[in-house]
Amino acid sequence: MKMFFLIVFFLFSFGVSAQNEFIIVVNTNPNVSILPQFSSTTSSQFILPLRENTLPYEVEYQKVDSISLVPLTSYSESILVEQETDKYLISFPEPGFYRIKVTSPDGNLIRWANENSDFINEIPSLTSPDMSYQQKKIYRIEQWGNLKWTSFYMAFNNCVFLDVTALDTPDLTNVTDCFGMFLSCENLVYNPSINNWDVLNITDMTAMFLHCNSFNQPLNDWQVDNVLSMENMFSNAPLFNQPLNNWNVGNVNNFNEMFLWADDFNQPLNFWNVTQGINMVSMFNGATSFNQSLGEWNLGKNVLLFSFLSDSGMDCSNYYETLNGWANNSSIPMNKAIGVEGLQYASNTVQPRNVLINEKNWSFNGDVFSETNCLLNNSDFVFDKVVIFPNPATDFLYVTSTNDFVRYEIYDALGKKVATNDFQQHIVTQNLSQGNYILKLYDKNNQKYTAKFIKK
Repeated sequence: MKMFFLIVFFLFSFGVSAQNEFIIVVNTNPNVSILPQFSSTTSSQFILPLRENTLPYEVEYQKVDSISLVPLTSYSESILVEQETDKYLISFPEPGFYRIKVTSPDGNLIRWANENSDFINEIPSLTSPDMSYQQKKIYRIEQWGNLKWTSFYMAFNNCVFLDVTALDTPDLTNVTDCFGMFLSCENLVYNPSINNWDVLNITDMTAMFLHCNSFNQPLNDWQVDNVLSMENMFSNAPLFNQPLNNWNVGNVNNFNEMFLWADDFNQPLNFWNVTQGINMVSMFNGATSFNQSLGEWNLGKNVLLFSFLSDSGMDCSNYYETLNGWANNSSIPMNKAIGVEGLQYASNTVQPRNVLINEKNWSFNGDVFSETNCLLNNSDFVFDKVVIFPNPATDFLYVTSTNDFVRYEIYDALGKKVATNDFQQHIVTQNLSQGNYILKLYDKNNQKYTAKFIKK
């Protein structure tokens, strides 16, 4: 009975923690194959990687159960860290799991940085493998608190056991750099929503979720308007497959390997404005599920497309739609070499492909003509001229065509079907919210015509 009340007391104590604390759980003795050699006592220590104008700050800790994370002890007395010599190292009474609370009483700007170079420079006894060992000790982020972060550059890189259960969001007001923030966080699931993060000031998302083997959370509400680099952002994130079509990527110039080997990713990106994109090398290389048309993209004049679609999942239909859209776009740049290894095309693709080769001086590396293996599906059917107006639409969308359409479907930017009905030349749009939509028209043979429109 005493044990029961003790546990309830500790649970209550943790439940009423102030909301301004940054709270993490660490395992001081993780199960790793290579142990550090510089000290026999590191299995009961943890290094707080705080940077910049962080002093003073206060630290408290308590031991917790390794499975339930239920407190086993009360919190330690608050430790005021105000000397440079005390900046990083916490020595616990014994190895185990500990909950750590960090508070910045003076509201100092905080930077959490795990990058090896800082530690090696400031603590010469730490080698790179030892730093990797320290990173593997970080087990949970339970609360971000109201600390004023300045950077998340490589913040939790190589924290292979880390997951985040925090229900609040970090204060990113002063953050511009998220380079490698969760790089190689193989266990990162992040079940609480990350979709409501305020990322408007961030300019660098390079490798943010690179090698995140378990991550697949919605991000479509992120305001990425000021981001300049998304290089390797979801590379080798095999489970990630969330809509991103709401993103304003108009300032991004570096898309290099953004979805490289992102095995499951297959979301429409047709609303993206990629005109500032310069480096698109291997953007979808090895993204074996990606099968979306990019024909509505306006490519920038300096864009690099080496290995752009190589070994991706783009089928004959969407390859045709992509090349046909570019061939009929007068703003498509000249003199481009595009990597399309592993893709196949049929006779309907020959014409737009030749337009790009002969009129735009493009070269194609790796695609293969195969009428047999590239039987046209519904999306490949070429209709007579279809006119849709007005666009943007208000109450109605009018369709004129000599084709015998029998039904229509309307999809929003997330790919959700929002309307369907028998075809008529005036389609009611007055109940749609403002935004971008896809109209799909089907004839009696279920052959499909697709067009984009805007509801204002």
